[in-house]
This record gives sequence, C-alpha cells and structure tokens, in this order.
Amino acid sequence: MNTGQKHHYIPEFYLKRWSNPSVNGRLYEYCRRYQGVVARPTYPGGTGYQRGLYTFSGLDDEARNFLEDVFLGRADDTANDALQRLLMQDTNLRPELRVAWSRYIMTLLHRNPESIQRLRNKVARELPSALSNFKAAWDLARRESDPPTFEEYVTAVPRRDVQQATLMLLQQVMDSQNVGQFLVSMFWSVVTFHTLRYPLLTSDRPLVMTNGLEKADCHLMMPISPNAIFVATRTSEMMHHLHAECDRRGHRIAEHLNDLIARQSHKFVWGTDPHQVCFVSKRIGQKLRSTPLETQE
Repeated sequence: MNTGQKHHYIPEFYLKRWSNPSVNGRLYEYCRRYQGVVARPTYPGGTGYQRGLYTFSGLDDEARNFLEDVFLGRADDTANDALQRLLMQDTNLRPELRVAWSRYIMTLLHRNPESIQRLRNKVARELPSALSNFKAAWDLARRESDPPTFEEYVTAVPRRDVQQATLMLLQQVMDSQNVGQFLVSMFWSVVTFHTLRYPLLTSDRPLVMTNGLEKADCHLMMPISPNAIFVATRTSEMMHHLHAECDRRGHRIAEHLNDLIARQSHKFVWGTDPHQVCFVSKRIGQKLRSTPLETQE
C-alpha cells in the first residue's frame, strides 16, 4: 500500500518532542539505506508514516478512512493534551486525559504496519470459520442470487465484508475497555534526566514493557522527550524503586533504554541530533520483542 493519505503510525505530535530548533524544527531520522544507516534531518510530519495504511478501499467514503480521520485523529488530539501535561510533571491528570493517554498507549501496540497487516491476515484467515456458526440461518435466508451452497458463499465472502470486520477489530483492540481500565489504574510518573551523555532516542516501537503487566514488579516505559520518560507501574513500591534507580544510575538507565528502543525498531529510530549513528547502526532493525503482543518477523 503506497498510495493514499499519509497515515502516521508514530504520530506527528509525539515526534515533535524531538524537534531541534537549530535545524528549523526538524529531527533526525535514523534509517538503514543502501549506503548504511544515516541520520536524515526531516520534519516530524515527514516520517513515521505509510500511505494508505489504515485505508479500507472496499468500504464507502465515510468508512474508508474512518480509522485515521475519526478514531485515531480524535485519539491523538486528546493524547497530545495529555502529553503536554505529563511533560509539565503533572501526572494527576483529569479523568478524560488519563483515559486518552491510556488509549494512545493501546494504539501504539497495534497501529504499526506489521501489526495492521497481521490483523488483516487474521481476519481474512479466520472469518470463514467464524461464519460457519451462521450456516443454519443462511440456509433459511438464502436468495436465488446466492451461491448454491454455504461453503461456496463463505469462499466468496465479499471483500467489503472482510474489510468491515477488519476495521471493527482494529478499533476494538485499540480501544479495549479491559486493557484501558488496567492502564488507567496503574501508578504513573514522569522521570526527567537532567544530565545525559546522549539524549534519549525513540523509534517505531517506543514502548518498553515487561513480559505482561500482571506481576507486582511489572512496568511500562516510554520516552516522551529527549530527556524524559513516562513510567507506569502496578505498585507504588515498584515506582519508588524505579525512581531510586534513575536517581542513582541515571546515565546507565538512559543508555539501556536507548539500547532497547533501537533494538526494538523495525525501520526507524529518531533523535534530536545526528551524533548517535554508530550506536544506532549496530542495533536498528533487530526487531527485539518490545511487548508481549509483538512477534518476531
């Protein structure tokens, strides 16, 4: 899919935090090209996207770009408001912003090109068997224009129906009530590093998560600027432990986070300057498993 609207799977409002005033508000996109990994200056709107990523061309005009224009558009707008508060060290967000930030985290789990394709394939593969539950009803309601058998009907399920089911599934997983409520209930904080050897990086896999979020020591981290990270934990004890570690070993924690962020990446790493080319080139595209939902590809 290389035509249609620009669909940012890493939103522009998030990448703006790495904009560098010294290069007219651009950031540096690290990407492996034919000559190796290079740091290309670009504006936040010029990277982290794929054209037509969330387009469902078989649907009507209103639904074709619904995921990008309506659902993600609204989700990103309110998440941006939440991010601005978080960068001011305000983690006591009003309820609608706390929900918005939780939803944003959920979208990051699923909105990248690999996850979108995986879900499209899942629907195309599993929809026929799911429809088998409706065989008796179809037999009764069969029209003359329908195929002679239910099996033939399932084989010829209209592309429109497959796309409609995919759209519904994507919206459902990006706005899961159960996952959202769990994220909202966690302890939140922002850790700011005041002196760093190298600024924090981000990538097309910006979430760093333990293997699940059910254990007492579980946590989730994400860089939200070149010198700050968002942290969520299951317990206050774990939050105090992470803050103590960051106070004691801030440089080491930041370097370790940069290492994970770069290794998790599939295509892009971003920074505020071009000075980490050697560091990134040894790690970019390793596709280290970033969350329990991620698969090696």
